[in-house]
Amino acid sequence: MGRRTTTRARLFRRSLGGVLRQRRLELKLSQEDLAWAVEVTQGSISNYENGRSEVPLSLLLAMCDELQLRPTDVLDRLRPQRQASTAIPA
Repeated sequence: MGRRTTTRARLFRRSLGGVLRQRRLELKLSQEDLAWAVEVTQGSISNYENGRSEVPLSLLLAMCDELQLRPTDVLDRLRPQRQASTAIPA
């Protein structure tokens, strides 16, 4: 059970990071720009986007503000990826 939870958490972090990266690039922001705006290091942004670190909720909310997203928008963008990865093959 522990290994399955770890895998699920890692997949979630990667998916969340991908959503954040995609939106940052849509807005033509660098990792450094976003890091400065939310008061973390560029390396932290890289770790979040690559799923190496879990994004604290308070920071996720700040990132959503800077990326002009509502937290529900992030969840909606995660949903199609989750459905595709859990679909039963035909």
